[in-house]
This record gives sequence, structure tokens and C-alpha cells, in this order.
Amino acid sequence: MDKNFNFKLVHGTFTAPEAAKILFALISSKIQFHTIENFSSQERFGKEAPNSQKRIQALKDAQDSLKKVFAEAEKNEMHLNIEGSVTVTIVE
Repeated sequence: MDKNFNFKLVHGTFTAPEAAKILFALISSKIQFHTIENFSSQERFGKEAPNSQKRIQALKDAQDSLKKVFAEAEKNEMHLNIEGSVTVTIVE
């Protein structure tokens, strides 16, 4: 069995609203995941998960930056090319 698996998650050229839907859905999903992880850590261990806290903030910062990019692209009637690949590696 191959230890690496690669696939394209997002690939194409999109309008600003399309790009926003795609990327904000991905980011929101990741924020939700880390929020649940953080809540779980609080319930089980009585403390926040620092990794999740940092990741939530980084994702929110990325969202804020992307909002500016999408607004500029939409204002100028431009399209956005998005390339997003995922690599899964089996580690022992």
C-alpha cells in the first residue's frame, strides 16, 4: 500500500462570490472542528486546547484577509484561480 495519497480538493477559476462560498465553507468547517476540539478539551481536562485556539485565530485571520481579496476582485469584475491539493501520508 502506498503511504501517500494526493488529490485536488479545489481546482479552477471562479468568480469572487463562488470563491468565497468555496473557501469560507472550508474555513468554517475547520473552525467548527477546532471549536469542538477545544470544548472537548475543556470538558475532559478542564483546560483549553492551545493548538486549537491558535488554529481558530489563524483561520479567522485568513477569513478576514480573503474578504478583502474577494471584495477587490468583485469590485473589479475579476476572477480568482484556486488550487488546493491535499496530501495524506501514513505515518508509523
